[in-house]
Amino acid sequence: MKSKIIILSAAVGLALTGTVRAEVTSSAFLKIGAGAEAAALGGAYSAAARGPDAVYWNPAGLAGSGRAVTLTHTALYEEASHDYAAYTAKGLGGNLGAAITWLSYGSLNGRDSNGLSAGGFSAEDMALSLAYAGSFNKDLSLGVAGKYLHSRIGGEAGGGFALDAGARWALPVKHLKAALAVQNLGPEFKFSGDKRPLPLAFSLGAGYTGIDRLELILEGRIRPKDGDDELCFGAAYKAAKALVIRAGYNSKAAKAGRSEDTKGLKTLDNLRGLSAGFGAELNTFKLDYAFTPYGELGNAQRLTLSVSF
Repeated sequence: MKSKIIILSAAVGLALTGTVRAEVTSSAFLKIGAGAEAAALGGAYSAAARGPDAVYWNPAGLAGSGRAVTLTHTALYEEASHDYAAYTAKGLGGNLGAAITWLSYGSLNGRDSNGLSAGGFSAEDMALSLAYAGSFNKDLSLGVAGKYLHSRIGGEAGGGFALDAGARWALPVKHLKAALAVQNLGPEFKFSGDKRPLPLAFSLGAGYTGIDRLELILEGRIRPKDGDDELCFGAAYKAAKALVIRAGYNSKAAKAGRSEDTKGLKTLDNLRGLSAGFGAELNTFKLDYAFTPYGELGNAQRLTLSVSF
């Protein structure tokens, strides 16, 4: 069973970093972002996080949110898929949020120590989150989220807990805001005799909205436990009253799925690291889409449907 854990960790690491290596940390699925809007912006979202997606990226972004529900489906590689659902509402003098993250690896083939087929099995990861945020003045918002983690491989399972926290504040420069987020603070995750730290992450970002119809976001994210750092940049252009066009770049995604086809004629290798998408609104409904190429690994497509009421 421990070999299955290592193989699955390596598979998620490959999907996220483009390199096959033994993961230093556990629960690698926590590195997969939530929401098509954030994905289209290259993961530069801590300073722009708002509504239900803020439960994952920066709970401080919940401050000022009304009641809303969001559902996101991500088609990853082979049979793997990632789903995220979240709800926000006002309460307790601030804003509350709840979310569930689910990663399914699809049907997998087991192998024994001799490399022979040992039958099929399935595996999945899940996180349940509860968050609270409040605005302490017009320039500062703080938020915190606690989450329960669960992983299952075949007939064995493990669980754990983690904490996220964040802040967002206005800077002296007009239309410029900054954000700080900490994700996955918690004890080591134990599973079938395997014990490893959670993928602790620190994010610092800034967003600028001083250009007509354009929002620019820059963010850096470090993961001290495994060195899986990234630099993200995103831009959102309001093309019409109900339509936003988005694009982004992520340095970590740029390493994924590097192809031997250096001319990029048979793959989207030259587009690794880039992302694009759009958001469309109709009354209280919002639809977001994001496309992220990963070279030879394939392409990740995210679709988010949100409703405010």
